[in-house]
Amino acid sequence: MALALPKPLRHILTHIPLRWVLVVPFVLQTLGAVGLVGYLSYRSGQRSVANLVDQLMTQTGRRISNRLDAYLRTPQDVVRLNQLEMEQGMLEPESFPGIEQQNFNHVRAFEDLISIGWANAQGRTTGIGRDNTGALATAGALVLADETTPGVRRFYELDSQGNRLQLLAKTPGYDARQRPWYQLAVEAEGPIWTPVYPFVGLPIATINFSTPVYRNGELQGVFTSAILLAEIDLFLSELNFSPSGKAFIIDRSGHLIATSTQEQPFIMAEQEQASTQIQAIHSEDVLIRSTTRELLTVWDNLQAIQAPYALQLKTDTRKNFAQVMPYQDEYGLDWLLVVAVPETDFMADIYANNARTVLLSLLTFLATSLLGFWTARRITAPVLRLNQASLALAEGKWQQPLSETSSIAELQTLTISFNQTAKQLHRLLERAKVALYESEDKFAKVFRASPNVISITSFDTGAYLEVNDQFLTVTGFSRAEVIGKTPLELGLLPQPEKTVDIVERLTSGHRLENYELVIKTKAGEIKVGMLSVELIEIEGQSFALGVFNDYSERKQAETALQQSEVMNRALVQALPDLLIRMHRDGTYLSVDYSDTVKLFNAPALRPGADIADVLPSSLVQQRMAYVEQTLITGKEQIYEYQIWIDGIAHYEEARIVPLEADEVLVIVRDISDRKTIEEALRQSETRFRLAFEDAAIGMTLVSLEGKFVQVNRALCDITGYSEAELLQLNFQQITHPDDLNADLDNIQQLLVKQSRFYQMEKRYIHKRGHVIWAILSASLIDDQNGRPLYFVSQIQDISDRHSADRVKNEFISVVSHELRTPLTGIRGSLGLLLTGKFDQQPDKFHHILQLALKNSERLIQLINDILDLERLESDNVELVKETYSLPELLYQAVESVQILANQQRIILQLDAAEVTVEANGGAIIQTLTNLLSNAIKFSPADSTIQVNAAVIQGKYLNAEPHPSTPCPYILFSVADPGRGIPAEKLDSIFERFQQVDASDTRQKGGTGLGLAICKTIVQQHGGEIWVESTLDQGSTFYFTLPA
Repeated sequence: MALALPKPLRHILTHIPLRWVLVVPFVLQTLGAVGLVGYLSYRSGQRSVANLVDQLMTQTGRRISNRLDAYLRTPQDVVRLNQLEMEQGMLEPESFPGIEQQNFNHVRAFEDLISIGWANAQGRTTGIGRDNTGALATAGALVLADETTPGVRRFYELDSQGNRLQLLAKTPGYDARQRPWYQLAVEAEGPIWTPVYPFVGLPIATINFSTPVYRNGELQGVFTSAILLAEIDLFLSELNFSPSGKAFIIDRSGHLIATSTQEQPFIMAEQEQASTQIQAIHSEDVLIRSTTRELLTVWDNLQAIQAPYALQLKTDTRKNFAQVMPYQDEYGLDWLLVVAVPETDFMADIYANNARTVLLSLLTFLATSLLGFWTARRITAPVLRLNQASLALAEGKWQQPLSETSSIAELQTLTISFNQTAKQLHRLLERAKVALYESEDKFAKVFRASPNVISITSFDTGAYLEVNDQFLTVTGFSRAEVIGKTPLELGLLPQPEKTVDIVERLTSGHRLENYELVIKTKAGEIKVGMLSVELIEIEGQSFALGVFNDYSERKQAETALQQSEVMNRALVQALPDLLIRMHRDGTYLSVDYSDTVKLFNAPALRPGADIADVLPSSLVQQRMAYVEQTLITGKEQIYEYQIWIDGIAHYEEARIVPLEADEVLVIVRDISDRKTIEEALRQSETRFRLAFEDAAIGMTLVSLEGKFVQVNRALCDITGYSEAELLQLNFQQITHPDDLNADLDNIQQLLVKQSRFYQMEKRYIHKRGHVIWAILSASLIDDQNGRPLYFVSQIQDISDRHSADRVKNEFISVVSHELRTPLTGIRGSLGLLLTGKFDQQPDKFHHILQLALKNSERLIQLINDILDLERLESDNVELVKETYSLPELLYQAVESVQILANQQRIILQLDAAEVTVEANGGAIIQTLTNLLSNAIKFSPADSTIQVNAAVIQGKYLNAEPHPSTPCPYILFSVADPGRGIPAEKLDSIFERFQQVDASDTRQKGGTGLGLAICKTIVQQHGGEIWVESTLDQGSTFYFTLPA
């Protein structure tokens, strides 16, 4: 019974080529032998690779662990060192300059550190960081983050010494106590690592090591240090343990920490959203993604992995090895180190060995196969030629007649019959081709010359049978690319659903007209047009004849116009301006403005309006003048003006821009806010200038080199220099040499930011050469970038206070001495009388009483002089002036001292002008009496004292009064022929208790207050007093009174 085979198999077995019958069995035997050898070799290599990869992954995991230990040690050591120093009192929690310097040194010493910071328990914080990204300063620069002012964090760029260069930025609302690094350390009450977070808006992994500081059980603050884990990425990428192996680190939640692919572990969110740390199962790398997914499949919870674990997995049919190693430390780090290696990285040598084995086998196989092929070819060649010729004839491809010569008789007969049949068929085909060609030529001319896109497609398959030249031009395809392909295969229809709609319409109506269709060219360009399709039948098959009319350019122009109008409208709405296109004659051609613009006479503001109907007449004339100037010069004109809108004054700026010969664009903007700011600034500058100029104390601006830049009137009065003279000097030139170094040291502290200002008591040299005591307060003014500009100094004259202190001390010393001397004499005299020794000696008794009386009078005179001087210098006594005869005043004064002059045999000569004077008579007589008494005391017997009083209209010949005495004035003089006064005493003798010789008090009597009383009286009358003297020749005392 015959075996029934399936029809497909029976077809194959009954159509086997003769050549394959001879060749295939031989080839299969050879291939079987080669394949078995290769498979055994390959399996042996796989076992060796598995052992090698396991050792390599273990070694790599240890290298990563060791690198993490070393890299993470730096922030731990730095933070723990700061903690130790503060707990031992070497650093103080509030000593921010010391902490800043300490952190600056650490950041410079350890390049791995990105920042070191300190925040105390009150929220004040300071930190030093390295700006590796250049976000605030130049890349790599050191930046100080200072929040010593609560709530405001300031960033300064630092120089190589840690000094602040310039303020980079300010961040309000910063509270370090709300930061995770602070809160975690306080909660842990000890050192701790923070979770990984992105670095300053960049997807770079960063981690902080923080520790709290306690003193006596009380929290002082938290030290923290940050490092970038990008360094670990770089280390992993440089391990080079496998050509395509991957090493990566994840936390127990499966988030990426670092990878050898240097893939960033964060996705930075936009605007206010938080950034997202990437899960390793979502990594861009296939091997990392697959390894993590396999780990999560094997271990439901990654927390359960507490020992190294190896696994195998497949990615894209490739086998991979992986090993997971836990990494933990005492401060809360808990990561997994993962090393994954494709098997193919280590199978190369094995593959090469297998290839050599296969190559040798193939060479043997090739040699035997070639011999088999040659034998089969010799047998089958004539049969194959006859078979190919018959197939070609069946397809209409005529060939030359076959050679009828053959060594096989059957083949020779068959060849002759084939040649005769082929000739007859060839003649019939030639006649049919000529008729068909003539018909096709007519259709092709119309089809190809059409300006529209025309195509013929099979309705059943949708494939193109023919397209015209316009189709190729519009779509960009070649004819070879189009024929036989459907529109979907060519990507011509970006909206595939349109195909279904077109087929349904054609099925229902056999015709489709003016159907809008979008096509996509080969270059990706979008074309829009109208499609018309009609179904036709050719030889019983349905075809679709389609005509596409392209109007893309018109469509694009319409779309562009719509988009331009929308954009222009949005732009106008966004601008705070009124835009007016205006004709030369004042007619508004177009008006555009946003809803926020405040308008004057808004109802009249429309196209076609005249400017005279919109604006006040004064503004109309002004604007038309600027419009005319713009059109004449062709240049933009800008001007400002005031306009009242709803009862409120507004300031507007108008820009006139030329457009065409008789058209301009007027851009109007409200600048009221800017004007308000400018006015406030002007008033502020005026107030500062008035405060500077009218200050009661000296004020000056000094350059960094010490040169005076600006001075006020008070400083000129203090130093005696004019403003022009001071501006040519520097402060060093008028500073007392003994105070200069201290002044320069204080200035240096300002320049290096060690202090904000300084105050010192110092001495200046007056233009006349004498010393001026002053209190100097100085501060440094910086520009907006923190660079020093100049010093501001305030100088208060305290010379009077110094003089008053000196006079007070001298006064106390002299008064105590002057009081003690007569009191001692009185006490001694009375003591002697009480002993009773002189009761029987009346002369001695009387002499001792006279002595006591004389000392009592001296004491009374001293007390009276002190009381008179204090009364005159106090502000409580009103000076009452009356009109007196000048000669009468002199006569009364002379008369009061005449007895004393007679005792000394001294003549008093008087010469007074016959005029009157407005003065306090008693005070002037007291002044003259004091001067005459002194002249009599120090003049020799039988000499003459000259007393004069004259009216002076100008400069006196022998004396020059003080410039403040007005002209005309009365000049009084008392001249004596006494011993004279040394030049160094000419000014001091008018001070309290000052005498030419200290022995005069004992020998001549007096208290040393008489001339001080004279000076006070004269000055209260608006006059001046002075003395001119020559030793051993005499002295002349002068004083003036207004005439």
